[in-house]
Amino acid sequence: MLTKKIKAFTLAEILVTLALTSIVATFSFMGYTLIQKLLKQYNDQNFFITQINALNNRIHLMVSQHGTILKESENKFVFSSDTTLSFITFNNNSVLLNRFNKTDTFKLKPEKLNAQFEPIKNPDWQNKMVNAFEFDIYFQEQRFHLAFNKNYDAYSKLLIEKENKTWLQ
Repeated sequence: MLTKKIKAFTLAEILVTLALTSIVATFSFMGYTLIQKLLKQYNDQNFFITQINALNNRIHLMVSQHGTILKESENKFVFSSDTTLSFITFNNNSVLLNRFNKTDTFKLKPEKLNAQFEPIKNPDWQNKMVNAFEFDIYFQEQRFHLAFNKNYDAYSKLLIEKENKTWLQ
């Protein structure tokens, strides 16, 4: 009788293959987890950059388009021109821009809000007419400093010194 030789894997070969496969699967899962973490950080950073650039552009636009900037309260500024009023409010976890009865919310955490005032002779307007304000925004332990300046001409200051705006008081 002829004997057939059966071709098969030995138990040792199967165990080595199983061990190598589990090591490869473990490293694959670790790599996948790392890629997910990096993608989340990238998305968070991209969202932050988009938000801070949009906020910076809109505030610069408001500063250039409006005639005066007035401090209404500790964290609220009023931008006024001949035809429109716009507001910016700094909350603990967001910055709100209200313009043309539409509010934009920026999910940024402003800190160290500081305003500098235009010297005005009218005592009702002292410490209200802002010529510069600045604040910091932190993202992953990095500080981003935003500063805005408003230059008033002599005619605007003269009008403010004589005029009494009741909507601010």
